[in-house]
This record gives sequence, structure tokens and C-alpha cells, in this order.
Amino acid sequence: RGSGKTNAVVLLARRYLDDRSINRVFIISPTYDSNRIFDLLEPAQEDVFKNMHSCLADLNIIIAKVKEMVAEYKEYELIADIFKAWKKFLRGDGPPLPLPKYNILVRNLRFLRHMTYDLLFFDPFM
Repeated sequence: RGSGKTNAVVLLARRYLDDRSINRVFIISPTYDSNRIFDLLEPAQEDVFKNMHSCLADLNIIIAKVKEMVAEYKEYELIADIFKAWKKFLRGDGPPLPLPKYNILVRNLRFLRHMTYDLLFFDPFM
């Protein structure tokens, strides 16, 4: 007690956040409300767990949230790879996308913000 463990962990986590080594922090601490050092981490309220009697259930919630984040990242990675292949095709450096991949790309137009609508539907064989 009083040896600075919480302080050290919070400062390390803050450094990881600043360096973008991590992008989210979950806190399980019954003393969260009385320990202002946690404010440095700027956690979302749904990522703070204060009940020491429900910590096992809280860990399961955190695991589920992390699994959801991993699934979202894998989807993002797939779409990014398809987009890279599409850009290669538009430059003339690669084959056209197979229709299923093209459809995935069209459904996820947020990757194409910097392209014009006409380029998206560019047909080099016209």
C-alpha cells in the first residue's frame, strides 16, 4: 500500500495511449472514484468497472468487447486489402476485382472518400 503501483501502471498506460500502442483502456478498480490518477487515461464510462464482487463477470464483458473489436479490425483489414487491389487495377498494375470482392468494396464506400463516384464505376473496357 502506498508504493505507487497504480500510479506507475496509469502512467505507463498513458504513454502507450499517447504512442498509439493501445487505443482503449479498461479499468477494474473499486477505488476508481477516489483515485483521480485514473482521469489521465480518459476512459469511457462503460469501460470502468468498480464493483469488486462482479470482477469475473466484468472480465467476461471486457473479453466480449475485445473480441468485437478484433472482428471489426479484421473486417477493416479485409476491406483495406480489397481497396488496395482496386487501386492497383485503376493504375493498370493489377487485374480487375472478382465480383464478390467488388461488391464488398461498394458496400463499404467509406474507404473511397477521396475517389470520385465516376472512378469507382470506371470500366476500362468501354
